[in-house]
Amino acid sequence: MGKERLSRQEFLKVGALFLAGFLTSCRRNGATLDPTAEPTATRLAPSDTPSPSPEPTIAPTTTPEATVEALSGVEAIPFNPEQQIPVLEQHNPNFGVSGSDHGEYYMTPQVYEEQLRIIQEMGFYTPSEEDLLGWLEGKHGLPARSVIVRIDLGMPYFDYEDGFCLLKQYGLKSILFIRPTSIPETASATQLGWDIIKGYFEDGTLIPGSHGMAHPHYPQISESDAVRDAVTAQEEISQILGRPVNFFAFPYDEAAHEDALLSHFRMLFGAYGRTARAGEPLIGTYYPYVRGEGYFNWDSFRQDLLRNIEEEAR
Repeated sequence: MGKERLSRQEFLKVGALFLAGFLTSCRRNGATLDPTAEPTATRLAPSDTPSPSPEPTIAPTTTPEATVEALSGVEAIPFNPEQQIPVLEQHNPNFGVSGSDHGEYYMTPQVYEEQLRIIQEMGFYTPSEEDLLGWLEGKHGLPARSVIVRIDLGMPYFDYEDGFCLLKQYGLKSILFIRPTSIPETASATQLGWDIIKGYFEDGTLIPGSHGMAHPHYPQISESDAVRDAVTAQEEISQILGRPVNFFAFPYDEAAHEDALLSHFRMLFGAYGRTARAGEPLIGTYYPYVRGEGYFNWDSFRQDLLRNIEEEAR
């Protein structure tokens, strides 16, 4: 197993030359990104619970009519009920980092991009919304080298767009789980807005998902409160984007009230292991974050991507 250890300064500069070829074409509000810049995003730790919004009332709404992109050829792949694919959970590229300080586990733009580069280099496919729904319904399989990338957007830090841009450059897709209460209509120098986010849904880079409204611990609230929190966000996102929202991710990945939520969503993402299973609506996840001071196990990252393929081949 490769366990390289670098100084923090060296670690933050790893891949800078590689980044220059890609990040210089990513722009935020017209400004070219600096691939060698130190992370400056505000810390977003898993224990930071946003203040709850006033409890909303769910009113009946009409789900927008929307035709999402056509299937990408996977309909010819036979359905395999034993198939499992890995699920990677990300946040913003500077997750858990504030200046030169960082949390117990965190992300850097260099590691974020290198992970996407490896996913592309190893020939992994990121399914579209239609791919996932057809796979759930048993209509077809997915390529053996498939991976679901999910991004949780709790607070709309500006560097989320850097990650979206990198996904697009590498030809990858991600489900974006959104707390709509936190997102302004228009982006600013420090916050991402709907005006920016919409473009990545329209070009197919992002797939919409609900992350609820107030980011509560679902096992600690009632079923009716859980449904209200999840579905209110679903309806608001659906109205803003003009398309259905089929996926939900539990705050903190703490699952509860699944039966009630599956009346409103097709897939639920939470602490159900590390993979998605063919035909199953409960989707697991794992966290490809940096641990400690400048340490990330790249051999383990590659092996995690391949593990289910190797097991199915036995």
